[in-house]
Amino acid sequence: EYTCRGRRSSDSQSSEISDAVTLTVSDAAEAVVSVSPLRWLTEGDSVTLSCEVKHSSTGWTFSWYTEVLSRDSQGSLRYSTALLSDSSRGSGGSFTLSPVTVNHTGVYMCRAERGEKVFHTRDSNLQLLWITGESPPVSLIIKPSRTQHFTADSLSLSCEDQSDSTGWTVRGYTHSETVSDCSSVSGSICNISSLSTSHTGVYWCQSESGGR
Repeated sequence: EYTCRGRRSSDSQSSEISDAVTLTVSDAAEAVVSVSPLRWLTEGDSVTLSCEVKHSSTGWTFSWYTEVLSRDSQGSLRYSTALLSDSSRGSGGSFTLSPVTVNHTGVYMCRAERGEKVFHTRDSNLQLLWITGESPPVSLIIKPSRTQHFTADSLSLSCEDQSDSTGWTVRGYTHSETVSDCSSVSGSICNISSLSTSHTGVYWCQSESGGR
């Protein structure tokens, strides 16, 4: 609770203490993205991303974003959040992609806002959509080639294109719902010297132009 009291500078006379005002501070509202029916899809399928604000359901307008790959002024590759060009289609909280193509593969998030003096939530959790086609232009090669790996093992991941093996970046989406580049790169090869359970996730190849 807060109160105030006035004092006149000419004779230092003070007023009575004001009525108390209670100020309640809450954490920023949290937006959450979910996917239906699945986030693992084949070209031609349909998928709907839904955005909700926890503990608050009315008066919100939603915007949709994806991560994009670009070069900064020094020529280094950077990932940034970009508003989807057709984000307004999902202003009511649902964003449907139909039919999906491999170009829809990526990481999506949302943000909600409301009020004349716009109040907005933090960016939502990240949701990965993975769409496969009949003939992917690039292959992700894992060495050693086996389906199961153990902690402390080492492995390498590389992107191989029929025409050009350069210009591709290995990206990963781990169980902690974070997206990252390989931490140790030699040429076009991603090297992991000591595996841990935190490396569990989905990995793919992404070109400098943003293609997968």
